[in-house]
Amino acid sequence: MNLNKTVTRAGLLKPEEYNLEAMYKAMRELDEFRAAVNLAVHSEWDDKLDELRAIIYRHCSGPRAAKAKTLEKWVSLAVDENDVREVLQYVYSDGERIVGTNGHCMHIWKTTKYDPGYYKPGAKLEKVHDVDWKEYYNVDRLIDGYRGEGECAKDLVRVAGDKNGSACRPYDVYMYDEGQAAVNADYLEAVLQRFPSGEFTYKDKLSSIKFEEGDLLALVMPVRV
Repeated sequence: MNLNKTVTRAGLLKPEEYNLEAMYKAMRELDEFRAAVNLAVHSEWDDKLDELRAIIYRHCSGPRAAKAKTLEKWVSLAVDENDVREVLQYVYSDGERIVGTNGHCMHIWKTTKYDPGYYKPGAKLEKVHDVDWKEYYNVDRLIDGYRGEGECAKDLVRVAGDKNGSACRPYDVYMYDEGQAAVNADYLEAVLQRFPSGEFTYKDKLSSIKFEEGDLLALVMPVRV
């Protein structure tokens, strides 16, 4: 399938000629994001817009995180090394736990294996800064006294589409609280690598959802939908 030819013929194609898998394959091979957007906003494709937007989102966000083989790597999945906030570019240790966060999700492993300080994310952590390099977030303030309703992630409904009718603002989320709240699908799936039961708690639709089992803890902030 030649995606360029498909775009050229977009005004002539009929919905029944549309092949979703072929389009996705072509997008991966040709890296034609703009072509997919052109198709997504074309008036004749109204019944396929949600599917196209979901494809655009997955294509632009890159491949999902591979399963973390170590707890260090799992904590690192929550870190964004390109974050403008320097402290969030590293895994942090206070001597009793290591923490990774991008401000939207947080992974914690309670361990005394690492001295206090900042570590380069990865399957094996390498210390790059002492603990007094910068002040880290108050982690306890975010997780202490956490009580609320409970649900199981295995029961959540995944939704991919668009919030306001624009192909430029797609989302890919899991809904909870009877469809009143949602969390980013990639963040939730990264958490579930170490919480197979899927059990979590939350205060309300505006609060983070919390996973806790043994020495592991994770928070995921809700998103607007």
